[in-house]
Amino acid sequence: MTSTHRPSLLDHAAAALLALAYLALLVATPDMGFTRDESFYFYAADQYKGWFVELEENVRAGHTAESFTQENIDRHWSYNPEHPVLVKTAFALSGLILHDRLDVLSRSEAYRFPGMVFGSLALAALYLFTVAAYRSRLAALVAVGLLAFLPRYFFHAHLTCFDIPILSVWVVFMYAYWRSLDSTGWAWATGVLWGIGLITKLNAFFFPLVLLAHWGLRAFPHIRFGAAARVRVPPVPLALFTMAALGPIIFYMGWPRHWFDTWHRVLWYLRFHLGHEHYYVRYFGLSLWEPPFPRSYPYVMTLTTTPVPTLIAFFFGAGWLLREWVARLRAGTPDPRGTGLLVGLNLFVPFWIISRPDTPIFGGVKHWLPAIPFLCMIAGVGVARARDAFASISPRMGILAASAITAPTLAIAALDTAESHPFGTSYFNALVGYYTGAADLGGMRHFWGYTSRAGLEFLDENVPRRGSVHFHDTTGLAADMYKDEGWLRRDIVYSWTYDASDYIALDPEEGFAGQLYATWTRFDTQSPAFNANLRGVPILSIYRNDRRLGPPEPTHAGSEPPATTRAGHPRATAHRGRTEPAVHPADPDRQPGEPDGQPADPAGQLGEPAARPAEPDVDGIQ
Repeated sequence: MTSTHRPSLLDHAAAALLALAYLALLVATPDMGFTRDESFYFYAADQYKGWFVELEENVRAGHTAESFTQENIDRHWSYNPEHPVLVKTAFALSGLILHDRLDVLSRSEAYRFPGMVFGSLALAALYLFTVAAYRSRLAALVAVGLLAFLPRYFFHAHLTCFDIPILSVWVVFMYAYWRSLDSTGWAWATGVLWGIGLITKLNAFFFPLVLLAHWGLRAFPHIRFGAAARVRVPPVPLALFTMAALGPIIFYMGWPRHWFDTWHRVLWYLRFHLGHEHYYVRYFGLSLWEPPFPRSYPYVMTLTTTPVPTLIAFFFGAGWLLREWVARLRAGTPDPRGTGLLVGLNLFVPFWIISRPDTPIFGGVKHWLPAIPFLCMIAGVGVARARDAFASISPRMGILAASAITAPTLAIAALDTAESHPFGTSYFNALVGYYTGAADLGGMRHFWGYTSRAGLEFLDENVPRRGSVHFHDTTGLAADMYKDEGWLRRDIVYSWTYDASDYIALDPEEGFAGQLYATWTRFDTQSPAFNANLRGVPILSIYRNDRRLGPPEPTHAGSEPPATTRAGHPRATAHRGRTEPAVHPADPDRQPGEPDGQPADPAGQLGEPAARPAEPDVDGIQ
């Protein structure tokens, strides 16, 4: 492999088409409920959006400078300061343009759209990187397909969150760095991309670690031992200098809140993550609340949440590439770019970070997702090398082998993704017996409180007029968005306590056993009125407060029982809506704008806000 190979125009066209096709698929499948994190970013986008609206007004009035005062910046950009603003700004502009101005998407769809764009961009970058590095369109296509139909990637690619955007920036950045090893222009692009990464998510601070390790380890093939021991160190990559020059500037200029009191606010941001809080995680029978956490966690979770054919292709590809690397070392012709080393480091570093015993692990797979495109790249190379081995026998054998390997590998991944949707964080593979096997082994079936969407239709049909619901792990902000989308009746009140709730939508996780017992005792029932299941594994249970509402009506022979369990495909328990009714037909007396139980300013203040809006303490609910 030479250091001058570049993807062709055809390759760029193929990458663009793959990205557009995946974007269309994501837009067509917005069936997931709203996660806790999303609800906070919805609110943050609203604050940022207000700044752009005021900026437009001030420009027209000739008072542009007023938008850039500290008072105005702090008023709009101080909420959720623990995360950079680039992606939240994209959420805000998407909501402003695609919903408020053009009305082509609903409010939640408009906020989710930038995440979908980033998820699609990652596929294009992965295709180009794989083609350029390994000169195999088959490897590139398989890598893209395996990533696109990784159940948990597919889930996260829909969300108003940062995990997929930083993954996308990570892949683009590493491709740019790889190209920069013989290109000054790409070196400057690498510097710009690091700055973009810094205002995308904290993960970008680890980019230099990968590059420094790559630069240092590239000297390994040139080490000579014995009497004439010597080490030939490769030249320091120009990209490291452009990153040092451009990264801090973009980090500062791209984050308005840091324009004022810069030193203290940047320190606050870094200290927040250095001392990040921990949340409950269920890890195959272990209840993890605080460090030290098992070093095996990211590795075991990846082995059990990645489709098995993808894992087989990866291990085959890794073995083949390792064999090629050793052969080149023995022949004295190492790759001058250290391509395999760079891919391996990008696979290893995210796992290594999370495997440290004191690193928070509450996000599960999403915390090391940036490693997964490189896993898929190696898997794609594995499929291509297997094809090449058969092609050496005859071209016909190569074609047959490519079809026989690629079709089932991609098909199984796609089927697993389709079945787990819209509960992608519940997916486990055949190694642990899929959903039921993982549940039996004590695996965590989901988190983030997003499964409440599966019970909204039941709540709309059964909650009394102006009745109240406690949504457990679902935030009040998420419930408000359900109402905005027309999925939850406007008159239903978000309740903070058991005794004031007519129903509770409970996440059936082992870590919430206390809430389950409290529900049984306070509601005078141990039987859920509704269950949403995934292959028989409950992912949402709704209980009726018989003490507050009285005993349910008796079931008549031949009639449908009031406690209904809905199983089968998860989308059978969900429904969609696009319009926001000014007055819900079930509550004609309610006037537009009438409070529905949620505070207008959930953060309580906008100067130095809390990390999150005030929400009920799910571990100590009254």
